[in-house]
Amino acid sequence: MVYLDQYSRKFQQKPILTGKGRETAIGKVMDALADWRISPFEAEGEVRAGLRRSFCLAGSRWPTADQEAASLISEVFRRKGVVRPSWNDGQRRYASQGFCYFCNAYLEGSSGFTRKFCSTRCAKMLVLSRALYPDRFCDQVFVSAYNFVYKATAMANATTMNCEQCGAGFRSLYAERFCSKACVGASQRTRKQLPCKICGTLFLPHASRAKFCSHSCYQESRKRPSYVLQCGWCQTSFLANLKKTGFCSKSCRAKMSYQCKKAKAVILPFPTISPAEFDREFQIAA
Repeated sequence: MVYLDQYSRKFQQKPILTGKGRETAIGKVMDALADWRISPFEAEGEVRAGLRRSFCLAGSRWPTADQEAASLISEVFRRKGVVRPSWNDGQRRYASQGFCYFCNAYLEGSSGFTRKFCSTRCAKMLVLSRALYPDRFCDQVFVSAYNFVYKATAMANATTMNCEQCGAGFRSLYAERFCSKACVGASQRTRKQLPCKICGTLFLPHASRAKFCSHSCYQESRKRPSYVLQCGWCQTSFLANLKKTGFCSKSCRAKMSYQCKKAKAVILPFPTISPAEFDREFQIAA
């Protein structure tokens, strides 16, 4: 039992059971604690009392018997991987969210994850009740109450300012310029609406080079020829979608390509030979 630990800690003696006898006792205790419905600790008191009674009847002192029973139960929980909850985990505010941390009142209109106190009075009372604790700032509940009281007091003394975007009045702990994130985003928008080059509709461009309001207008612009160019081969005028188009047709492009390849080709001259050299080479070959 938890309230008996302060007495049993003074008697740190050798274990009563060792070896196979201890393993047998651990197995029996594990079987006794295995049948539980709500919590694995629900039969701990009965099992510990039964073990302690057995050891006392066998001739052991009460502190020694209680320490041996506690060690057997702790070993069983360790092997089964059962973690004993803390005092805070057993409180109502930890078991079910949505209740005040001080008076346990239900927080209406809140899921409990954002609000932790029903009023500033409850937060102040919790801070005062734990003000003398040496490790109070290590407690999450105390820190939450302290921050709640500090923010409530600061907001009450804060000055009212006007939003630079919408002009609404608001209270803030700092020298803020806007009342909400929406106003901050609206103040940072420097883009201007532009007319679409196809349908003329005004739209807000996502990039500086945007020219069309939608993808359909972009596809329509690809179908419309918008440049009057001159063919590089036949010198006739034609309409093109792209400004870099150089020829009016594939045949003109093929002809220009053939001429470029022909101009780059090198024609080697046929070697000349005198009659005397020809006769000498002919006689050698014969």
